[in-house]
Amino acid sequence: MNIFKNFIFIIIFVTGCGSKSKNTIDNNPNNSVKKQNANSQKKDKKDKGKKGSERAAGKMVRAGNSVTGNSTEFSNLQSNKKMIYTSTSGYKPIQVTKNPHWQHLYSVKSSTQPLEIRYGGAPSVLPALKSTCGTKESCQKTPSDKALRGILKASVAPLAKGGLSKRVKPFPMDSVRKEFSAHWGGIVLFEPKSTFAKQKQALAVIIFRHGRGATMFMGLYDTHTKALGNEWMRAFHSLRFRESMAKAASVTHGKALINTRWRCGKAGSVFMRFMKSTWKVIHISMAMAAMGTIRPYETITSNVTYLPKGKFLSTVFRIDNMERGDRTPAQPKPQKFKYKLKGKTMTLSAVGKKLSWTCKLSR
Repeated sequence: MNIFKNFIFIIIFVTGCGSKSKNTIDNNPNNSVKKQNANSQKKDKKDKGKKGSERAAGKMVRAGNSVTGNSTEFSNLQSNKKMIYTSTSGYKPIQVTKNPHWQHLYSVKSSTQPLEIRYGGAPSVLPALKSTCGTKESCQKTPSDKALRGILKASVAPLAKGGLSKRVKPFPMDSVRKEFSAHWGGIVLFEPKSTFAKQKQALAVIIFRHGRGATMFMGLYDTHTKALGNEWMRAFHSLRFRESMAKAASVTHGKALINTRWRCGKAGSVFMRFMKSTWKVIHISMAMAAMGTIRPYETITSNVTYLPKGKFLSTVFRIDNMERGDRTPAQPKPQKFKYKLKGKTMTLSAVGKKLSWTCKLSR
């Protein structure tokens, strides 16, 4: 799967009368970090005629390697946090100036659009994370959606006019692990203080990995257009953590499942997505479906280790329930599963438990 594609998973229900109702699951197996960013910009279009678009690849620059305009501090950030910066064609380094609100370490400007991107640490994240989670590692790795939104807001509060954010969107927990090799992240749209930036709008990307810390980069612009959105998307994955969340042996054993999507159960109300290091299971609300609206009732995201002979080990790290909110267990226990593939059909069962599905490949 190309992780830079914008996946939209549309389910069509045909009623008894023969009419069709198209619905999109916001927190669905086909969501990606890129989609969250595009959605944020599309929503902004409703307010000020804006929307987002696509991304293209650039040239990879590892920490310590020389690149025109790259500061020593930015190289140190990449080295200390074990990150990779990817320079994007068409962007030129510009001078980094001192700033009282956030001292970014590197800055580039598009040669085709009025867009500047600044890179640096995220000094407000760790205090906010500590205030929310203390020293609890599981919380630091996967804070609740409510807590994460608060942390993301705090990340840009010193830079935002009035300390306020216009829009906050956490990334899906499985997608951010794949696309940024981070435990969590998100985007924040805000109006920057005039003493921070001369531009009228800022869209910040914040990512965090336990044991590495947090970093932030942001696009600064005045008016959003489709062309500017395209240009911003080309650099959207330009900074990420270097080490993959998935172990090589696990990836080898899981080749048959990785990057596949399934629809399971007699009513087809369970959706699954397997990635290199995560497994997401979404149970659709049948009550909402009966009314023609598709909504996740419960979303379960787990770390996964693929094993030989059609098995894998799953450990839940987030359960979100439509009615009861965050239902993540305090001390989740690993569960072994076994699966069998036959054409586009998969049978999947939990070892030692009466839990099984028959699934059809959807992608």
